[in-house]
Amino acid sequence: MADYVGTESVIAVQKALRARSAEFERQPLLSNGGRVLNVLDADAYGWDRVRAEAQTYGIVGLTKVARDATFARLAREFGTGLDCPHWDIFTGTADTVSATCRAVVSSYDLPGGWRLIHETMPDDRLITATQRVNLAAGVMPPPAYFLRSDYKPSMLTALTDETGAVVACASGNMRYHPEGPMAGGLFAGGVSVAEAHRRKGLGRLVNAALLLESQKALGWTHVLEQARATNLASVGMIERCGLTHQPGKATIQVSLRAGFDTR
Repeated sequence: MADYVGTESVIAVQKALRARSAEFERQPLLSNGGRVLNVLDADAYGWDRVRAEAQTYGIVGLTKVARDATFARLAREFGTGLDCPHWDIFTGTADTVSATCRAVVSSYDLPGGWRLIHETMPDDRLITATQRVNLAAGVMPPPAYFLRSDYKPSMLTALTDETGAVVACASGNMRYHPEGPMAGGLFAGGVSVAEAHRRKGLGRLVNAALLLESQKALGWTHVLEQARATNLASVGMIERCGLTHQPGKATIQVSLRAGFDTR
């Protein structure tokens, strides 16, 4: 198992973020996303510091921002032609999401020998297997230390078939500072399904199961998930798990150089 996954430049960012763990404990406006530095309030953090972070890493994420106003500000700060992929925002409270997810999970009748696994400290074998499913689905996996809860409390959910092979997975973690704007929140994502088992609703199942079990284990009060507006399958899957689209809100990735991409 590789502790870090991706190109040389992507791995360098992951290692640099891990090295700043102590700083993140003191800074409520930043979040280590494992793969990307997340700024939770660019105005409060300071746009000069946002520019410096982007120049250091080549990439920075602006989480749950006002989409149009932030794009206008980015044009002033970085100039036009900047690469800024973005994802729509979906949120939900523990009560609402858990009730919906219980209904989703109970509606599935899995084949004999198939099972759902939920681990807050998964072993290397399970981490490697899920990272491979992520990569095959075009999803950049979280670093292994993130999935093992070495940094913040985390949960990895996997669906295995009768042979023990992982056919679908999802993960979530409590990455936000307890005094920050998203305190008590879970970030959930990484939903991936092996090619042979797609279009069977298994992404919805593992996402719902992750949300349900992580709330019991980690005690989150609200959850954030993200999807590109054009990824209709992911949007539908998230909404069917009880999360609500937040119009006009987005997570925007400021990319100064190539090397990172994920659904």
